[in-house]
Amino acid sequence: MSNFRFLVEEWPSIAQEVMEAERFAKNAPIPSAVFARRGLEKSVRWLYANDRELRQPYDDQLSALMDTAEFRGLIPPAILPDLHYIRKTGNAAAHDKKVVDTQSVACVKLLHRFTKWFARTYGTGEIEVGAFDERVFAVKVKPKDVPTVEELQT
Repeated sequence: MSNFRFLVEEWPSIAQEVMEAERFAKNAPIPSAVFARRGLEKSVRWLYANDRELRQPYDDQLSALMDTAEFRGLIPPAILPDLHYIRKTGNAAAHDKKVVDTQSVACVKLLHRFTKWFARTYGTGEIEVGAFDERVFAVKVKPKDVPTVEELQT
């Protein structure tokens, strides 16, 4: 069960990242936040590769990609702060800063909001995206399944 199944067919690599973020959100917030940021970055890079309105800036770091006037004009204004929250939380997690489950859960919910817009805007067909179902957070993750920060960085 995942809130991101709608991404699997057209964007499997993005779906993999965001589904991992969702899977770990309650029980392992640091890996969840890193996966959420990675899913965001893959989505943003996909936009730059596929939307003719976007021109790749000289600096290709995620923050620079998200800070161009073209990108800010493309993303709905209500969603743009969400993307910065995901990026900053993921950065904090990747650099051994404290990230708690409320932050990782928020990242997953915000990522769902963004990917819903993304899929409806760029999908090749009619994409059904339901309301976010919080029951996915009830699934327990085994400690041995949780990647370390070092594993995530590689």
